[in-house]
Amino acid sequence: MSANIPRPELRAVVDTNLFISGLIARTDAPPARLVDAVVAQLFTLVTSLDLDAEVAGVLARPRLTRGYAIDRDLRERELNRIAMAEHVIPAIGLPLQVRDPKDEKLLACALDGRASFLVTGDADLLELAGSPAIGALSILTARDFIEAIGLP
Repeated sequence: MSANIPRPELRAVVDTNLFISGLIARTDAPPARLVDAVVAQLFTLVTSLDLDAEVAGVLARPRLTRGYAIDRDLRERELNRIAMAEHVIPAIGLPLQVRDPKDEKLLACALDGRASFLVTGDADLLELAGSPAIGALSILTARDFIEAIGLP
């Protein structure tokens, strides 16, 4: 696959921690490559208002704004990029128990948004990978997702 060809049939929810890590890493680390793939629209980013609010809140944290030079312009650019994603309104209720209730919004967004992938580094979500209750949804780390979609 050429890295310049968008593949809209690939739909993914990206965990907030990976998105933020990708913005501040500015290297060839998997989270940065993941954000580059979002920017290049190599897959359809699926999100929800709850996830958008979480990203906005994290980007506004003083520790990030000072420590990583995340100024208002960068924050607005990234939030506009997320606004271009496909937004879903997740239904209430999941087909399985999630150990950390804070992870429910990610899983619900992925399932109700018919995402192919949920990209996360969260062990509580990664342990759900392969469960029949989540159907065809693949829960992968950023590194595994990059490999799965064939990014160079």
